[in-house]
Amino acid sequence: MIELVGPDEAHHSFRSVSLEDYLKVVHREESRRSPPAGAIGVVMASGEILDGNQPSGTIGGESTTALLRRALEDEDIRAVVLRIDSPGGSVLASEQIYREVQALRAAGKPVVASMSDVAASGGYYIAAPADAIYASANTITGSIGVFATIPTFDRTLAKLGVQVDGVGTTALSGSLRLDRPLKPELEQLIQAGVDHSYDEFLQHVAAGRHQSTSAINEIAQGRVWAGSEALRLGLVDTLGGYEAAVKEAAKRAKLGKDYNVRVVEPELSFTEQLLLNMRTTIAGVSRAVGSGRGGLNAGVVARLMPQLAPQLAPLQREVRLWQRFTRVPGRTVAYCFCAVE
Repeated sequence: MIELVGPDEAHHSFRSVSLEDYLKVVHREESRRSPPAGAIGVVMASGEILDGNQPSGTIGGESTTALLRRALEDEDIRAVVLRIDSPGGSVLASEQIYREVQALRAAGKPVVASMSDVAASGGYYIAAPADAIYASANTITGSIGVFATIPTFDRTLAKLGVQVDGVGTTALSGSLRLDRPLKPELEQLIQAGVDHSYDEFLQHVAAGRHQSTSAINEIAQGRVWAGSEALRLGLVDTLGGYEAAVKEAAKRAKLGKDYNVRVVEPELSFTEQLLLNMRTTIAGVSRAVGSGRGGLNAGVVARLMPQLAPQLAPLQREVRLWQRFTRVPGRTVAYCFCAVE
């Protein structure tokens, strides 16, 4: 460094500027510049769509709606890019997000949906009201469909010789018991709810795509499309990535080229920050145990885990999925059982 910039004899080092003096100059120059005319707010919607407040990696009906509302109330944000990577989930949570996107548009703030690898079922539901939808050629999208599931294992119990009986005061008493078969009356009620949710889904998409519900129904019914096919069918407007979506949002907000891009993120409370730090610490400890540095037990774990993990992983994924969707009984789901390999 002395060869490059010369010596500082007083401090026996190379010539330099202190960080404090450097920042003074930088801040002075920044203050002279005129601030950009506005900002593009980016809201990330990644993961399964679940009810209530959800952590990062999932989409919460309440938490994601809160982010969109912050963008709505922020006067500097003139348009929003909703970046979606989701196979869907709760219809109720999707409807909450859908209405918040509508509120942004009603307030004069354009919304551009930018689809990542997957934006299907509920993931498409929340994109439907956007001013424009961008997708890549290989984005998995569409899957406009709704289902409800009531798992029962009465026939499994019957094979073991276990029978269930009882007395009820109404025709539907005990209908939601998992150890009894689904009654036809209840099946009709559940199907009516699914049909109603599907009709609403069609109407939302038809309104956003400026088509009739019958036309949307022809390409819906749970079908999955690649982005290039979705473009041909009118389910997306343009093939393009995140940067193209940001430029489109700026164009629609008439911001020119002078604008900021701001990711709207949840603010962590002290407790949440503490838990995040603890999670990082635990991960470090787990790595240490896995490498066998924790003694005899750690060595046993390190030897067994490589053998057990591949067998248990599919089961763990399925159990986690159903656990998330069954936290609220009776909830209707719009979900795409699809993935990008």
